[in-house]
Amino acid sequence: MTVLDRLYRKGVLERERQGRAYLYSAAASPDQLQSALALGLLARVLGRGREAASPILSSLVDTVGAGDRELLDELDRLVREKRRALKRRGDR
Repeated sequence: MTVLDRLYRKGVLERERQGRAYLYSAAASPDQLQSALALGLLARVLGRGREAASPILSSLVDTVGAGDRELLDELDRLVREKRRALKRRGDR
């Protein structure tokens, strides 16, 4: 069993038979892959506790703020929206 075959069996790759060989391609789009990687990274960082997450969140805000004011505004809007939703549910 090849590495490509293992990745196919795990659902990471798709394949199509072409003659006697297979043509492999990614099962997820680049956007889906990027989203999954980002979520995995955030889960690992946030799973370590607040002290570990704080520098990364700070860096994110600094980087976004330095590069794109509209994106920083969008981040602020998302945070405010999430806080309102949590408040409605009674979470803190």
